[in-house]
Amino acid sequence: TAFSYFIDSVGEAKFADLIDGQSSEVRQRVRDFLYYEAVNADHEVMKNNERLLRMKLKRVFPVSYLFGANDSLFESFRQK
Repeated sequence: TAFSYFIDSVGEAKFADLIDGQSSEVRQRVRDFLYYEAVNADHEVMKNNERLLRMKLKRVFPVSYLFGANDSLFESFRQK
């Protein structure tokens, strides 16, 4: 995605700083947009993708991040 290329070009720290400067709603949406690809796979692939994404981008996806929080659009993905 365009965000992935941007993160690669500016680095995780700068991207995380940009996200941290946004409202909580915007932070959630940006993270959900990036995270969607990781969880849109079969169960085993999804778990591996989530682990790799959180390991690679710890500041972008902190432990407190919950994919699709308070958004019914992503409810089916959270139940996998």
